[in-house]
Amino acid sequence: GDIRKTGAIPFMMGGDHGVPFPAVKAVTEGLDAPIGLIVFDTHLDLSDEFRRDRLTRASPLKRICELPGIDPRRVCVIGARGPRNLPEWRTIADDLGIRIFPIGEVDARGIRAVCEDACKIASPDGKPIYVSVDIDALDAAFAPATNSIEVGGLTSRELLTG
Repeated sequence: GDIRKTGAIPFMMGGDHGVPFPAVKAVTEGLDAPIGLIVFDTHLDLSDEFRRDRLTRASPLKRICELPGIDPRRVCVIGARGPRNLPEWRTIADDLGIRIFPIGEVDARGIRAVCEDACKIASPDGKPIYVSVDIDALDAAFAPATNSIEVGGLTSRELLTG
């Protein structure tokens, strides 16, 4: 929040994917209009809670979409795939208006076309976009140490050029 108040663009690196919730909350506080969000992630992370905890690695996108500074219809997830995505997450995403670009769509259309569409959805008015990258969006060949490995993800080049 302090960084944003200086007029600089905040950039944060590291931590698990529980970190974006407090970061997005700080960035959006006091804004006059919601901002868009683009998330590169294999998982939709839309659990309401996990083991009675509402702030887990399975719930950051759900918590973020509850923030007043976020309009879920301006949220995109790029690269979703794998059996760890709970069936109810897709329903929640649809109900909230989140646009999911599954990895199959990225493969079919190309990363640049998908990212262009995501930017139009997240920022139809040219407002800032918060970009979040969960390392498991990458294929395990490019990020073997992640704790949530799913094969068939983005290449490091796709992530850099998207």
